[in-house]
Amino acid sequence: MEALIARLFASVYTIKASYAKLQMAQNPYNNEAIQVADQAIVEETGRSISELKRAFLKKELDLSPQVTLMLAEIQEQQSIMKTYEITIKKLEADVDHKQLDIALLKNQLHESLAFNKSLEKKLNSSGALSLFKNFQLSALNPTHFVQFLPYTMRSVRSFMKFMIREIESAH
Repeated sequence: MEALIARLFASVYTIKASYAKLQMAQNPYNNEAIQVADQAIVEETGRSISELKRAFLKKELDLSPQVTLMLAEIQEQQSIMKTYEITIKKLEADVDHKQLDIALLKNQLHESLAFNKSLEKKLNSSGALSLFKNFQLSALNPTHFVQFLPYTMRSVRSFMKFMIREIESAH
């Protein structure tokens, strides 16, 4: 009876490995692989159940219980290994997909940085500070300060961005 139950569990693990293969074929969708995996599940289930039913009803095992236990353990371990291999393939496919996503995002980042730099150059080359070239210190009033403040802030920000880039590039 122990040998029969061991064979039952080994068969369940084999079916589990076949089912994992079926799941792997579904993402990304592969119709041919799905049909092959589905057929393997049907065949394995039918074969396993009929063998176990025959052995149980006739109370016959082909080999001694110890040998049957060992064979069942071997079959179970092989099925577990197959499940792990399928899982590893799925994880590797996920890693490849994530690496493609990372490459795409890096490309988008570089494009955005280039676009930002072009906008910054356009903004800095607008010559807005030329309005303040002919000011005399004695003629300045608070209104001039309010007008000049945004340009000062932009210059400070630009300088700080430059400093940060230089610090980052120097590590």
